[in-house]
Amino acid sequence: MKSVLLTRSADENRLLAAQLNKYSFNLVHCPLIEYKDLPLDNSILNNYSHFIVTSKYAAKLIAAKTYKDADKVKNIWTVGKKAAAILAEAGFMVKYVASNVEELVRNLPAEIYSQSVYLSSNEITLPMPMPIKRQIIYEVFYRHSLTSEDVIAINQGLDHILLYSINNTQTLIELLIKYKLLAKLKKAKIIAISLKVANIAKQYFVDVIYSEQSCTQTQMIKLLLKSAGFKD
Repeated sequence: MKSVLLTRSADENRLLAAQLNKYSFNLVHCPLIEYKDLPLDNSILNNYSHFIVTSKYAAKLIAAKTYKDADKVKNIWTVGKKAAAILAEAGFMVKYVASNVEELVRNLPAEIYSQSVYLSSNEITLPMPMPIKRQIIYEVFYRHSLTSEDVIAINQGLDHILLYSINNTQTLIELLIKYKLLAKLKKAKIIAISLKVANIAKQYFVDVIYSEQSCTQTQMIKLLLKSAGFKD
């Protein structure tokens, strides 16, 4: 039975596990990230006509917020089809969907900068151009330690590891080094969400793959199933 290390938040790991349970995987849950929601201030949001959203988690928070009907026509500039779908279903007008933050920044019209607010976490990979305002609506915390159960599970060796972001990858590597577990995983196959993540992983692991196209969780699952010899 092939083993897979799940490294997202506890909730996201459970959702992913539900998709993988029909296959013969030994799923090792090791959530490396936690979220803390912050108040979403309507007095700030009502002053802007364009919202910039670069994560699915932020999209869920915004969609769950109660706005006046008139506010539902806010223009959305976002990353990822899932985030776009969440916001469109909530009644917002999706103006542009990028595959990554770099693409989004390149395609933001300069004339909307002063009317835009970037709704983000405390951790971002790329700042928005000035004078776009940034409003932090949730905080991200990465783990600094492993439980004894984590250490035992990882020490038994893993066949596949799914890595979703630069911070996610760096956190895992730091923990593996701290607990002297990295050597145990040299032969694990890494499935990375992007070239940037893959390049970091390649410094520590031998077998790293990623999709050369825009990589989503669905694409990562396809890569995992192909690598493990399953048909998706």
